[in-house]
Amino acid sequence: VAWCRQWVMWMISILSPTPGGSGVAELMFRLYYADFLPDASVAILAAMRGAEEVVGVEIDPPAYDNAVDNVALNATPQVSLRLGGVETVTEVSYFDIVLANINRNIILGDIDKYAVALKSGGMLILSGFYTQDVPMIEQSANNCGLTLISVAEKKNWANMCLVKE
Repeated sequence: VAWCRQWVMWMISILSPTPGGSGVAELMFRLYYADFLPDASVAILAAMRGAEEVVGVEIDPPAYDNAVDNVALNATPQVSLRLGGVETVTEVSYFDIVLANINRNIILGDIDKYAVALKSGGMLILSGFYTQDVPMIEQSANNCGLTLISVAEKKNWANMCLVKE
């Protein structure tokens, strides 16, 4: 099944007028490989690569249920999952890395909580917003003691990497 899916992705990429340029390949990748890169996949990969403890937070109940199943299927007991939003993260100066893939408004409303949860020198990696949102998010991050390290942009989407002072 995986090889057939890979072949279909190659064909889509080859036959698209601008491979990936229209977003077709990205959408197809998400649909075709959803069961290979399930919810909690980043948490599972971190655990498999040696992270001692990984916390995943999911606001959508069906996605959370899927994540719980995938953590069990991948035998990664060091991954704990929480149903809800940032309010479920009560740790202070605890995390080395926080990843958040959500929209600008949620980031702006919650960035202070991410900063509190990070250890000094910890990294906050944000995605899920537009390039024009970067200055607004950077200002909010600076107000919370976070410093911008890098910004990556593609097709008007951006991600940011920040460090806690």
